[in-house]
Amino acid sequence: MVRDQIVELEALIERAQGARKFLSEALTCPADHPTSECPHLVGVLDRLFTGGTFEELAEEHVDDQDNAIR
Repeated sequence: MVRDQIVELEALIERAQGARKFLSEALTCPADHPTSECPHLVGVLDRLFTGGTFEELAEEHVDDQDNAIR
């Protein structure tokens, strides 16, 4: 039972970290209204609306950064 709770807690932490990354990007966006003017954030919101998760988006963001470095 405790192991199951740990797994659930880890999933919650992953979701929270994904949400934090999204909000951090919103803060650094130069647009006056990032959720309606920033193409990246609008795309993220669209993906979330259609069933995407913060974890998936955060993972893609990390992959994009890794590819940009290469």
